[in-house]
Amino acid sequence: EMACRRVTGALAEDDRSLRTTVSDLYQEMRHARVLPVGAMLAAFPAMVRDLCEQTGKRAAWVLNDPGLEVDRKVIDMVKDPLIHLVRNAIDHGIESPADRKAAGKPAEGRVSVAVTPSGAGRVSIEIADDGRGLDTEALRDAAVRARILSRARAAELADREVIELAFRSGVSTNAVVTSISGLGLGLSIAREQAERIGGRIAIDTTRNVGTRITLDLPTTIASYRGILVRVGDTKLLVPADAVERVIGLPKHQLKSTLQAGFVTYGGASLPFAQLAAVLGLLTSARSA
Repeated sequence: EMACRRVTGALAEDDRSLRTTVSDLYQEMRHARVLPVGAMLAAFPAMVRDLCEQTGKRAAWVLNDPGLEVDRKVIDMVKDPLIHLVRNAIDHGIESPADRKAAGKPAEGRVSVAVTPSGAGRVSIEIADDGRGLDTEALRDAAVRARILSRARAAELADREVIELAFRSGVSTNAVVTSISGLGLGLSIAREQAERIGGRIAIDTTRNVGTRITLDLPTTIASYRGILVRVGDTKLLVPADAVERVIGLPKHQLKSTLQAGFVTYGGASLPFAQLAAVLGLLTSARSA
């Protein structure tokens, strides 16, 4: 009995030590992924200069806090959308020097990116320009050209609803496709990428004053612990925070429990079904 207690105590101590080591490694891994946002967006100033040369426009690049440390995966996941948005800001937003002077603006425009923690595990990335702003009438025409709306329906929309059309694939206020802004896919791609990682995107625009596009994103991506499960030929990772308890079920009870549609645990009847059926996934003959 004493030997069993010693072995049990040693196993418990080993378990605590292993958990501490894993936790330390986990924290070090997260720290290694954190980098200054200025380093991750280091190519953007040169990109803005090149775009200005191509378009004959003048624009200054501004980053609010280059030293702010952000999870590299956050920026990596939205870097392509950011490129699209900055290209659109110059091609669609910033006017030519002559047009800006005629509008009483400085000849040089401004394209800025502000990255700020917004609390509750979120970070805000704001892309702004002081250009012409979104033209709601041009957006209405673009939506009609793209056959998304009828002319009559487009005329009924409020400006707020029209601005939402800018997120639709193929809706571009540029009548001519350019090598810079392409087919009007910038905002559509940005929304798709943001929503894929649990983020949101919003537009605030004022005609002849400028446009501000805000990405609201989680501060960390794929940095949580999870439980890997197999559903037929598909593997899924369920966040550990979303799992209340794991219950073992004897294999010989599986068929009858599935037929019953519930499992009894702790005096309560819990719904029970095949995950593949719930998710509508096709499974092979060996699926579980």
